[in-house]
Amino acid sequence: DLTLRDCQAGLLILQNCRGRHMQIHDSSLLQCIAMKGDFAESAFVNTDLTKASFMESSLKKATFTGCLLDCIHMEKADLEAASLRNLSIQKGNFKGANLSLADFSGSDLTYADCSHSLVVHTNFTHANLTLANLHNVDFAKARSDHACLTNVRLTDNALLRAESFTARCHAQS
Repeated sequence: DLTLRDCQAGLLILQNCRGRHMQIHDSSLLQCIAMKGDFAESAFVNTDLTKASFMESSLKKATFTGCLLDCIHMEKADLEAASLRNLSIQKGNFKGANLSLADFSGSDLTYADCSHSLVVHTNFTHANLTLANLHNVDFAKARSDHACLTNVRLTDNALLRAESFTARCHAQS
């Protein structure tokens, strides 16, 4: 178990890192590259991860509290049961990621790319998905009540079969 506090790293490369149960608090890891790593059950608290890359990494049950995740790259990452509540994740890339059971409630996912992602029982309640790419996403079992879906790309998905869906903004396909 590794704990980082008040860490400031401009370019940190952690390829194939085994960081399971890692604790990162009050840090700035701008443009951190952590591809194909294992960060399951890790806690990120008040950490700036702008433009960081966790592509193809495991972040199962990871928690992000008070973090800035704008432009984060989590393409093909495993975020099953991760907590990403009330965060700024503008322009985040989750293409092909496993977002099952993840909690994005209250988060700002403006311009996010969630295309081809798995969203079984994912919570998007009160999330802002304005201009997000939701191409080929099956919302049949996602919770997205009161989500803002202004101008989202809704092609090839099952939004209308969602268990709980009411939009607070106008969705366009």
